[in-house]
Amino acid sequence: MESVRASFVRSPQKSTYRAARELEMPQKTVWRILRKRLQMKSYRLQLLQALRDTDYAPRASFCADFLTLMEEEGFPERLRYSDEAVFHLSGNVNRHNDRLQR
Repeated sequence: MESVRASFVRSPQKSTYRAARELEMPQKTVWRILRKRLQMKSYRLQLLQALRDTDYAPRASFCADFLTLMEEEGFPERLRYSDEAVFHLSGNVNRHNDRLQR
């Protein structure tokens, strides 16, 4: 258990497969020690895009337009919410999951 802990203290981004090879033990054993004994959980760091000064005016405009739409009769009932979207590095957003029922 201590050798597994020391291995990940030295190199926290190491995979369990690589650690298993270095420690000469099965990968599943390394994984179980990390999860059950050491109570460590893996995570993937996600880098998010920062807001720029040029982003605030379009966002405020969208909010104002949306508030105007919310005052229309029947509009709120036609809304469908989803947290799914595909963002590309080029800045394009695939809005295939955005739906407005007419």
